Amino acid sequence: MGHATSQADARRIVVFLTLALLVGACTASAQQQADTTFQPVVTNPTFAPGAGPVVLVDEAHHNFHTAAGRYLGFARVLRADGYVVRPSTRRFATDALDEADVLVISNAIHESNLQAWQLPTPSAFTDDEIAHVQAWVEQGGALLLIADHMPFPGAEQNQQFLLNVMHWLSGEF
Repeated sequence: MGHATSQADARRIVVFLTLALLVGACTASAQQQADTTFQPVVTNPTFAPGAGPVVLVDEAHHNFHTAAGRYLGFARVLRADGYVVRPSTRRFATDALDEADVLVISNAIHESNLQAWQLPTPSAFTDDEIAHVQAWVEQGGALLLIADHMPFPGAEQNQQFLLNVMHWLSGEF
């Protein structure tokens, strides 16, 4: 009887582990993927198609989220509302931001952390880029800065950059 119980327990364990592996595999494969079938419908768009503000989505800093990738749904919603969404594939300079009304920076990362995340996390931006973005915001540009889990906040932690963002938010610039 003890042998039958251990066989039943072993079967339960095997079934449980198999189910756990299947659920884990399905969950892992579903993580962080864009829904490429999502087609938003905006019944009363804010702007005529393609006539709204220009939104640049940063893709020049090894960003985890891009307009054609994990932020595809976000880009489609904006476009359906009349915004013009473009990838920003160049480093930030004055002329690179001239065409934009909104700059979206999401989960930028320094090249050295592409393969293995290590601390300390270096900034994803050069001092010149930070100065260009700051000047652009001071002249009326809108910045949406998103930093998720490690290492992304570290890549955007340049203290002067964060202080400037705080000043922009409080209107003290």
